[in-house]
Amino acid sequence: MAQQKNIEYTGEELKDHIISHAIRLINRYGFEHLTMAKICMAANCNKGMVLSCFDNLRTILEASLAASFDHFIQNITLQLKYPEKNRDAAMEIWHQMVVYTINYPDHANALAQYLNSAYIFRIDYLRDRLNRVLGSAYDRIGKDISVRKGQNIKFVISLYLYRSANHFVSHVYRATANTSELEQNYFSKYVAPDITKKLSLPIS
Repeated sequence: MAQQKNIEYTGEELKDHIISHAIRLINRYGFEHLTMAKICMAANCNKGMVLSCFDNLRTILEASLAASFDHFIQNITLQLKYPEKNRDAAMEIWHQMVVYTINYPDHANALAQYLNSAYIFRIDYLRDRLNRVLGSAYDRIGKDISVRKGQNIKFVISLYLYRSANHFVSHVYRATANTSELEQNYFSKYVAPDITKKLSLPIS
């Protein structure tokens, strides 16, 4: 079988091409097992092409995380402008995370891989962006979270809601089921009680 020729891209197109394949590989292997060789093979690029866009593997990881995170933030910001009147704020945030995970599995699962990984970086960047976007929604959850001066408790809740939404889609969600009822039952039984427990933690 003849070898595939390297696809010709220039500038930002090449960077975006590499990042899109890196995100898919992160979904498959996780952050810890992503290698330059896997990226080159998946993107059909030689190492020189990759290094013309990125200094090393870590910068590819950071760029991939930023791409998925920015995509998530843009989507969730738009959706939270029009909340469902019958949902409380925590349920609304969680619901939109569920919808995002269903509609954009590549980006959603890359973020989940990151959040479940020991390979944590740029944590302040994620915390600040999440808290800024979700801040107004958190103010509606109740005084236990909105009156605290620190940002850490909001970030803890954000991470929990995202992991929980990802777990729901991966292990509970069924496209043929009554999704609204399934979500409500799961949230009431598991998510809401865990949020209450986390709000009682001595976190600023």
